Amino acid sequence: MSIKSAKNILTNNLSQYILSEKQLQLLKSVELSIFNDVYNSCRKRNIPFYLMHGTMLGAVRHKGFIPWDDDIDTAAYLEDLDKIKEAIKIDYPQKYEFAGIFEDYNANPFYGLKIMLKGSLAIEMSSENFPNPKGVFIDIFPIFKTSPKLKKRNKLYKKIKFCMHIGALTFEYKYPPTTLISMKNSVGKYYRRRRLIGRFLSPFYKLSRKKILKIYHLYDNKNSDYYAINIAIGLKNKYSITKDILNETSEYEFEGRKYVSLANYDYLLKAQYGENYMTLPPLEKRERHMMLKIKI
Repeated sequence: MSIKSAKNILTNNLSQYILSEKQLQLLKSVELSIFNDVYNSCRKRNIPFYLMHGTMLGAVRHKGFIPWDDDIDTAAYLEDLDKIKEAIKIDYPQKYEFAGIFEDYNANPFYGLKIMLKGSLAIEMSSENFPNPKGVFIDIFPIFKTSPKLKKRNKLYKKIKFCMHIGALTFEYKYPPTTLISMKNSVGKYYRRRRLIGRFLSPFYKLSRKKILKIYHLYDNKNSDYYAINIAIGLKNKYSITKDILNETSEYEFEGRKYVSLANYDYLLKAQYGENYMTLPPLEKRERHMMLKIKI
């Protein structure tokens, strides 16, 4: 049972909670504004900060957001996350707040950094009762050093993935998604089952969090030119990420503006999405976040 499968179930069973086109465009415009602020702060300080995952795919395939997508994914070196947070505090005092495991692991199990617009509200169904701030946000995923050996990277991927499942299911147990579990249909049954699993896994949450952070820093002081971008790229398959790949940059058009990101998009997108990443997925596989409330 995975977070991805959960999102797919919501997308295909709760279409009434999909944002209207007007809501979606408004959400995207605010996310793009947040992204521009963070991008400008990083460029001013020469902090590497990149379009990544679905946002890089959108830049390559659509020169902007994937039409049905509703978030912005970025990446930065693990050791730069604190620098980015401090830069935002200096450049935009009182405008943003932060969430994720590096802020308060008891508030959000996200294993990166979320930068949220204060005064806004974006409540997702699956995390409606999480105790973290719930503003409109962008995600910054960590780039971290890892093993030069593929088999070892595969093992690390499986460990991190399992620990992330523990985090997600624990939070659904401790802070249940009331709207979802109260549904008297297959979705409600699915989330009640997830919550039951979370009950048994919750005693291991702190241990799983420590395990992930340990893996993030496992090769900090070791001689390795291999990296992972989040867990999606560089760990689970033959597509290894070396320092050479991370050192090459290029400009991409995204929603009418040029942004600097990693140059080898074809390699990176194949690593995450496969050979046919330029082909649009069928309607039933176009996953979305299900929103209970949006206020901007």
